[in-house]
Amino acid sequence: MSHDQSSGQSNEGLKAKWLETMARRFHITGEDAEDIYRQMMKDPTPPHRASVPTWTTEHPTQIGLYWYRRHAADKPFIVEVWKLKSGLLTVADLDQGTKCASWDGQWAGPLEPPS
Repeated sequence: MSHDQSSGQSNEGLKAKWLETMARRFHITGEDAEDIYRQMMKDPTPPHRASVPTWTTEHPTQIGLYWYRRHAADKPFIVEVWKLKSGLLTVADLDQGTKCASWDGQWAGPLEPPS
């Protein structure tokens, strides 16, 4: 058996497992599952991974939604950053604002809205 035939069978096996998973977990079968599989094979990089923000200790410089965590081991959560009339950026917490500069930790964002 040639290398091409071997990798073709391997790819078919992966495809079969993927289609089985789609049916079991998401109840997507038949042509719908096949179509999704073909689309993924054209561009296997998920679009939501293309613009994932990275963690930084720099405070936000613009309004928007940000991931925030105090320490790298902490569970992150999303905060909304507002801009006051004075130009000060604040984190919306409990219908009040706290200066972003007082939130030490790690930030990632601003998050892009879905298309």
